[in-house]
Amino acid sequence: MSTEMEKLKKLRVIRSQCKGTITRIDSFVKDPVALAAASADILEARKEKLISTLKDYEKVQMDILSIDEGDGEQGCIKTENGPVFQNTMLGYVVGGSIPEQGTTCNIVTNLINISDGEKLENVMEQFWLSEKLPEVEKSTNDEFIQAEKIFQDSVSLKDNIFYVDMPLAFPMEELGLGDSFSVAYNRFIMLEKRLQKDPLLFEQYKKFIDLYLELGHAKIVDIEGYDLNGPVFFLGHHCVFNPSSRTSPHRVVFDGSMRSRNGTSLNQVMLNGPVVQSELFDILILFRTYPFILTCDIKKNVSQCFY
Repeated sequence: MSTEMEKLKKLRVIRSQCKGTITRIDSFVKDPVALAAASADILEARKEKLISTLKDYEKVQMDILSIDEGDGEQGCIKTENGPVFQNTMLGYVVGGSIPEQGTTCNIVTNLINISDGEKLENVMEQFWLSEKLPEVEKSTNDEFIQAEKIFQDSVSLKDNIFYVDMPLAFPMEELGLGDSFSVAYNRFIMLEKRLQKDPLLFEQYKKFIDLYLELGHAKIVDIEGYDLNGPVFFLGHHCVFNPSSRTSPHRVVFDGSMRSRNGTSLNQVMLNGPVVQSELFDILILFRTYPFILTCDIKKNVSQCFY
């Protein structure tokens, strides 16, 4: 009897040590600063340590119950001719035999069935793999590479203004843009008629154009010096009205998809660059990492890039 008591005492000490290890790993996982600073090797080591500790904890708990069925530290529910429900730090663990004829109930359970020849670490490994997020490889092609190279080679910041070359698929002289002036001019006449019918919209549109000139994002040029049939493209622009917007109910859109007389648009002759933003899912997950989140919007961001 004394031997069993000594063994039981040692097993409870080991169980307490396992609980301490699990608690420390749990605290580490819930600490966003420590989690962000940890390397992949450290995270893998902590995962293996957790799996090993959980395995030891389960074995020790079963050994304790085999010696002292009345051990009620974790709580134990026994059923007649059925399994035993053992309460653990991770929830109830079901063990024992299952009757051939079951009864219908409304209890929802998560069941892990381990056969005699199956190891617990293999089951836990499968669990981690099933919970692992899918790895999405970002597609790259020659067009992405060429567009990014043009950006890296040409981007510069002068007087708080970014300058960058347009990512054209071919040199400007070889594009064959055609006559875009007459198309943009006709659109402007239609816009002018619309503004004449809506004085409020006219005032908002005028303020936008005046602000563009004031900030230096645009300038007045004399087109008399331009060869309208040469490598030059005129962009049409129009207004989009969004009354639900608090910051900019009136927004001016420059139409890069406008086609010239020969059917060529500026969007068609420009390279598509790679997507530089993170995936939306990754961005949303970051909101669960830190206790406080700050968001901002760069005012007139695109307008400050000059080509």
